[in-house]
Amino acid sequence: MKLQIHPKDVKQLLELDCLKSNQKDTFVLKNTYFDTVETILANHKIALRIRQKGSRYIQTLKTQGENHGGLHIRSEYENDLRGYELELGLIEAPLNQLLTDHTLSDLELLPIFSTDFTRHEIQLNAMEFVLDQGCVTYKNLKDQICEVELELKVDASIDFSQKHHIQLIFQLAQKIAQNISVMPSDTSKALRGERLKLLEQGKKYQVNFEKIPEKSTIQQKVACFLQFIQSNWEAFYFLKQTAYLASAIDAIGSLLDLLKQQQNTYYAHMKIPLQAIIDKWRKLLIECKPSLNEVQLNQLIDSIFQDKEIGQIWLSMSMWCHLGGNHE
Repeated sequence: MKLQIHPKDVKQLLELDCLKSNQKDTFVLKNTYFDTVETILANHKIALRIRQKGSRYIQTLKTQGENHGGLHIRSEYENDLRGYELELGLIEAPLNQLLTDHTLSDLELLPIFSTDFTRHEIQLNAMEFVLDQGCVTYKNLKDQICEVELELKVDASIDFSQKHHIQLIFQLAQKIAQNISVMPSDTSKALRGERLKLLEQGKKYQVNFEKIPEKSTIQQKVACFLQFIQSNWEAFYFLKQTAYLASAIDAIGSLLDLLKQQQNTYYAHMKIPLQAIIDKWRKLLIECKPSLNEVQLNQLIDSIFQDKEIGQIWLSMSMWCHLGGNHE
């Protein structure tokens, strides 16, 4: 699970009782992401990077995997390198399998963008807590990184039906959200780099709504809405474009309609808090006037980000999607 947090909350976060008594490690990570001029890897939802950690160089191939209401599961292929140079032979088999209409020999890979950040890493039994602070850079454009990642460390692949695994993540996320403002995020660092590239090229960054399969459960449908809402809010927060906030507000309204159609008690449980978010975000949308300068706009957006209750609501809904609850 990934949580966006506000930079001013970092000190308070690291002093939480659930974190400060555990072993910590802090280090700098420098990452370069590679793709072709035609963005073949990005088009196949693949990320390929070289990470420098001290004197160590690590090549990592990541797939998009799956996203379920704020939780992510994906495949990663990681290899140590002898230096700062790709060794594609180490990932030839999985890469060719992922490239449906290309092969490794087709690729002329170039460095596209970088992500450089300081990582605070804390080991928590079967789970790893990391806090990343830094930025994504594409040419002259930058995107700030200030995010928490909660990751299960197990040998076998995680099955989303294994609720005891999922509960570990939510328990820690909720402890954090009780103390500081968080916003669950579905946007990877690689996607941020691709977003900066689109902006530099004068193209619009599009947040797409994941198609809901016909036989989906109500929890699966809600998870799709959560992903869309959170992605739009994150795009609004970083790009300062009100169209993304408007899309998020519309999606929350549609989510309320969906829950109402189900005629279950969960709609009664969520009706008031979801309507409160709509009202708060509509107020923000109205206040984001063209006359506001950049500093005023950032202050206004930050004031909404600092509302702890909003992040708590999204986490509560995501937990209901995965673990169920007493509101059926």
